[in-house]
Amino acid sequence: MKMQKVQEKVMAAAGALQQNKIMNLISKSMMKLMPVLMTGAICSLINGLPLGDGYTNFLASTGLSALLSAATTISQLMALWVALSMGAGVAEMWDEDKTTCSAVGVLTFLLCTPLNMTVTAESGEIVNVANVLSTTDLGAKGMFAAMIVSALSSSLYCWLMSKNLKIKLPESVPEFVSKSFESIIPAIIVGVVFIAVRGVFELTPWGSLNTAIYEIIQTPLSKLGGTLPTMLLFVFLTSLLWWFGLHGTLILLPIAKVLYMPQMTTNLEAFMAGTPLDPTSIVVLSYLFWYLFIQFFGGPGMLLGLDINMLLFGKSERYKALGKLAAVPGLFNIIEPVVYGFPVVMNPILLIPFCVGPVIYAIIGYFLMTAGIVGYPVVQITVMTMPSPIVGFLLGGGISLGIFMLVGILFSTVMYYPFFKVADKLALKEEQGNE
Repeated sequence: MKMQKVQEKVMAAAGALQQNKIMNLISKSMMKLMPVLMTGAICSLINGLPLGDGYTNFLASTGLSALLSAATTISQLMALWVALSMGAGVAEMWDEDKTTCSAVGVLTFLLCTPLNMTVTAESGEIVNVANVLSTTDLGAKGMFAAMIVSALSSSLYCWLMSKNLKIKLPESVPEFVSKSFESIIPAIIVGVVFIAVRGVFELTPWGSLNTAIYEIIQTPLSKLGGTLPTMLLFVFLTSLLWWFGLHGTLILLPIAKVLYMPQMTTNLEAFMAGTPLDPTSIVVLSYLFWYLFIQFFGGPGMLLGLDINMLLFGKSERYKALGKLAAVPGLFNIIEPVVYGFPVVMNPILLIPFCVGPVIYAIIGYFLMTAGIVGYPVVQITVMTMPSPIVGFLLGGGISLGIFMLVGILFSTVMYYPFFKVADKLALKEEQGNE
């Protein structure tokens, strides 16, 4: 009964948060990107299947690997797709034209994105100079900026439209032509505002709004050291950044390499030399320790447990369908279908298990490893799509580490269960209301 009362209170709070316009806008915008995300996930999965050198060589020799990589890269331009989807969502709230509003959102986001100059030279002479947009800035790195800029610019555009700042044409002009002219003045005003924003940030050391957001998050983290609290903070922040829609792994990866790669190298050398793997010869808090808990349990947030819950316990049609779609990619540590399709991003119901769950299991892992009960990860796996139940036996920690990872999947499934049931009940209630 107590658990039921707690669940009812959580459902009431979650329902209130989901009715919030901003949260609702972000949630719906992310969900509408599911076709793009699934395309990228499938291409990435096919390209990264660990089927041996023969399979890899076949993909490379036929050109399929390059095509699949290109499709994956394009689908992962998440900032661009988010700007597009957020603009359409704002237009829906204001009952304005979705196409124009989406275009305004994308335009203003690109206005806040840096251009990189490329120079092509032949025989020592410059033959071409071009300004290009980096796929990194259009990907996860720029997602938070895309959310903010697209939401603000498209809202400003809709507000200006509501003030009748329009070019009026005679009634004899076809409607599609007159509507195009009506949007010119509001769109120009919005464009001028964000050109000014671009100009202001070009005067700063960051050079752009996109870079400012990225570096404000990254720079403080670079000053942290390699203690257990710091490692746990890294694990927590990886998930938290993903929860905000930012690519936490990408943001923290360079810092983690600087702080923890030397320890990993020391461990690997001891392992290759046949040194007994005990706390006196192995540094537990290495780069692989961090990567183990943010990647190989179904991706950041140990999301394989959520995939299993949707697949086995989902009652709403929405999550039953998503469970079937996301289970296989999740097994290969591909999280985008769930992160943006559930969505996990800005979802208050999943904040605790997604961000705190990996920290709890990392604490358990640390003490089991220092006690000599569980083996240490010492071998770096370059194939990040290696299935979670298998990879534990390949990291050099022996059977105990493999068992520890299998138990971790069970841990994440149990951990997500009560939170998933809350989300599933809300979704089921919404579906029944629509019927």
